[in-house]
Amino acid sequence: MKKYPTSSLTFLALISLAAESSQAADLLGYYDFDDNTDPAVAPASSGIAPDAVITAPAAFTADMGGRSGLAGDYALDLGAGAGSGAFARVPAGSHFDLAVTTNSMAVSFWQVNVGDGGGGFFATTAFWVDSPTAADDGRGFQVHSPWSNGTFYFDQSGCCGGGQRLTSGGLINANVWQHIVVQRDSLGNQEIWVDGTISATAPGAEPLDPFSGIVTIGANGGGTNNLTGMLDEFAVYSGTLTETEIGQLAAGTATPSDIAKKPEDADNDGLLDSWEVAFGLSSSDDGSVDPNNGPDGDLDLDGLTNLEEFEAGLEPDNDDYDMDNLLDGVETNTGTYVDATDTGTDPKNSDTDGDGLSDDVEDPTKPFVDANQPGTDPTRVDTDGDGFGDFLEISNGSDPTDIDSTLGTDELTLLAYFNFDGQLADQAGNTPAAVLGGSAVLTTTGMGTTGNPGDEAIELGAINDGAYAQTPAGSHLDQAFINNSMSVTFWQFRTGNGNSSAFWIHSPDATGNQRGFQAHTPWGNGTIYFDQSGCCGGPQRLTTTGAAINVWQHFVFQRDEFGERQIWIDGVLSAAASGGEPLDPFDGIITLGAEGPTLANSFAGRIDDFAIFANPLAPEQIMDLATGANPPDLISSPVPFVITEINHDVATGKTVITWNSRANRNYAVDSSDDLSAWEELDDSVESEGESTSFNDFLPVETPRKFYRVREIQ
Repeated sequence: MKKYPTSSLTFLALISLAAESSQAADLLGYYDFDDNTDPAVAPASSGIAPDAVITAPAAFTADMGGRSGLAGDYALDLGAGAGSGAFARVPAGSHFDLAVTTNSMAVSFWQVNVGDGGGGFFATTAFWVDSPTAADDGRGFQVHSPWSNGTFYFDQSGCCGGGQRLTSGGLINANVWQHIVVQRDSLGNQEIWVDGTISATAPGAEPLDPFSGIVTIGANGGGTNNLTGMLDEFAVYSGTLTETEIGQLAAGTATPSDIAKKPEDADNDGLLDSWEVAFGLSSSDDGSVDPNNGPDGDLDLDGLTNLEEFEAGLEPDNDDYDMDNLLDGVETNTGTYVDATDTGTDPKNSDTDGDGLSDDVEDPTKPFVDANQPGTDPTRVDTDGDGFGDFLEISNGSDPTDIDSTLGTDELTLLAYFNFDGQLADQAGNTPAAVLGGSAVLTTTGMGTTGNPGDEAIELGAINDGAYAQTPAGSHLDQAFINNSMSVTFWQFRTGNGNSSAFWIHSPDATGNQRGFQAHTPWGNGTIYFDQSGCCGGPQRLTTTGAAINVWQHFVFQRDEFGERQIWIDGVLSAAASGGEPLDPFDGIITLGAEGPTLANSFAGRIDDFAIFANPLAPEQIMDLATGANPPDLISSPVPFVITEINHDVATGKTVITWNSRANRNYAVDSSDDLSAWEELDDSVESEGESTSFNDFLPVETPRKFYRVREIQ
């Protein structure tokens, strides 16, 4: 099914939600592991969640084995062996429902991760709160602290897109107690705190998915990838913790039960005491004294009662929670627009359909004019059903209410070109520069596909050594999605066998780990796999053979707007198939030499002249590339490398030599009196772009002078 990109604008807010928390957190579950009466049960220390069941080899530590080291302090010991199946599990129930109601949750705990014994870490999970409707095996709220690559991953409501995942590196140290808090507020701001310090934050998290109540402590939802080490004082809250509270927990001056209490409703009006106090309502008046304090009150006059606001996770003193200029009461969250009094939109999301247009400007009863009056439906990302998001259409001159108004183009468009000649910049000027990761480096001169001086490539080292290059996110690949066509062309010099990926273009909506457009060249079994829009069925995958080793080979992987897919090797068509799924939207991230978000399965060898077009290439164009043409040459003919002008001032002797040049190159300038003996004047003249000049000064009596220019890099 076609997916829809929205606005190219991304807004980041580096602000701590902990500092702004207005409602006290409610303690839903707390396990201090200090009661070892039954070796198979970790009793709940507070909150409303039931006892956790311990699965061997997980066990209680010895006395003084907890994070404080004091007598009577125990912890949950998960052992030092990876994959042992050690964990504790809280059974199903409604005990975490309040977090979904408030759309706000925090988890705090202490851990010792003993690592892999060699200075690194195993791939482990600290905890996993189950959400049956969440993507990726019910990943409702979970943490890798860290994964085997040293990265701390915090996922909620699925995996592993920007609205689900928050990451940070270098936070975890082996064999020491560390305090961790992960949380999200009702507006979708995520945070990671380690040892009382905020380490990462990002807005835009998806709403929480309903929880089953099951939480696996010390492993993932399936009971695998167990943490190697110990856990202590594990707590789950509805709401978020303040910076002060987090600091107290990390300093060991407070426990979860000191800073939060289990949910209570003293006046039995259906409104939790903590919620009422936070918003200035009386927790001892059910509305019989002052109706505004009770469940039927409407203090902000937005058309919703206090009880409706509480159950929806809204605020009784704020008539427009998402600040989209629509009262909360008219945003009925039904998913269907009826009229201005029943918009069907989400009162907690100013852009309910995620199309890049605010809910208040979308009104399908009005005609299309522009982005301020788009005439679109605020509950439908693609009002006219043509496969393109409403804002994307407006941004590209199309009418989002007319299915016959199209925005694709057949004109060959170069979206990215990396020649790796001494730099990582996109020579097409469209895509952000790549960044090297792991052991990846640029080669020395002459190591590129031509072997000529100045020709370099990216060196990815040995198989699976963690080397890669990656571009940041952005809208630079949108035209390929709009066209529903794409071609990727590059040279590779493979030096080792094994499971690896040459490139991976990310699509957050695609299955197979955001597998938008990628190739294994080859996999460990010798097969070349070309996947697009997910993995690994017939409409997604095309295969062939023919990848050589220790020799430069040219590859093209492409598809046209009708779903015809092709693999070309050294200018020859190797495989083709029709029926490809439509392209999923790309987020702009391009991973070279490794596998998408995981950065696993890194390539062995070198990659050069990597390019992406928004259209399929013709056979003659592919042959041109395979026989030495540069990707930009397909857009416009290459400019000849010649001296275009020599200006000589007789009075001063100043002589200016100008020639056609290429970006990111260095040149040498030589002079001669007789075209036989040459003298080098300068060997480090930096390119000035399409044209470069050099100044020489000749004695006034010089009868003649010849010049030549050589490309160094």
